[in-house]
Amino acid sequence: MPEALQYENVYNPYTRFVVDEYFQKLPQILLDTGWQSGATFAITNALLAEVANANWSIAGTNAVDSVCAFSATGGIKFTTTTSTNDQVLLIPNTNTNQTNLLTTGQWLPSTSPRFEALISTGASIANYTIFGGLKLTNTPAVATDDDQIYFRFSTADTEKTYWQLIVSKANTDTVYALNPSSNANWYKDAGATSVLNGYTVNPFLVQANALYRLVIDINAISGNISASINGSEIFQNFAYSNLTASAALLPFIGIQTLTTAAKSMGVKRVTLSKPYSAP
Repeated sequence: MPEALQYENVYNPYTRFVVDEYFQKLPQILLDTGWQSGATFAITNALLAEVANANWSIAGTNAVDSVCAFSATGGIKFTTTTSTNDQVLLIPNTNTNQTNLLTTGQWLPSTSPRFEALISTGASIANYTIFGGLKLTNTPAVATDDDQIYFRFSTADTEKTYWQLIVSKANTDTVYALNPSSNANWYKDAGATSVLNGYTVNPFLVQANALYRLVIDINAISGNISASINGSEIFQNFAYSNLTASAALLPFIGIQTLTTAAKSMGVKRVTLSKPYSAP
């Protein structure tokens, strides 16, 4: 089975704090996911708050509840509205006491967090931006956040064909374009250029209607960072020192259309974890 179709929890849950989301409940716009203090809630709003996903919400330019739906192939599907730069963003639910994803300091690089997501591209990846990883804010833009580590694909970038990994520290951005023509040694699997982990194409190549398992694993103890796509680790000297240890990173995934056509992506599963510590 190709690696992208496998999603294994490699950690003992008794040694790590884990937030593992299969999307049995649908993420909704923040105002619809919790009881609003001091507000008069209609029955419809109350029902939305009752059934919405507690861990995750959606946001983004012109995003409404209907842009997120359950997928017949598992997980959820995002479909943007039809103005240029419309977005659908998966963000932690910020309503009070809804989720432990937002506890202060939860995903600092110094806590050795691991981000893992299984996503899928839509039927068209023309005029298309998708991203996923750990950032300070939910924007897909590279320049906005001083500290971040995330995967990005955009046809608006110089690299329009392959995934990019963005690593930023104190407003210094490093963009790794995972194109073999720019660096033939991106892979841990030395010399594997046409067949890698069961695929007949480069796993860093972005295609329509394809699954991608994105993993970012920060290890503050060993001082290393590992990043992989579909089980193929990026062969690069990523050091823990490439990140700001105290950066208040949060998990985000999203899509943006760069035209007036609606664009889509799937989010099958998202897992955040880190080692337990006292108290």
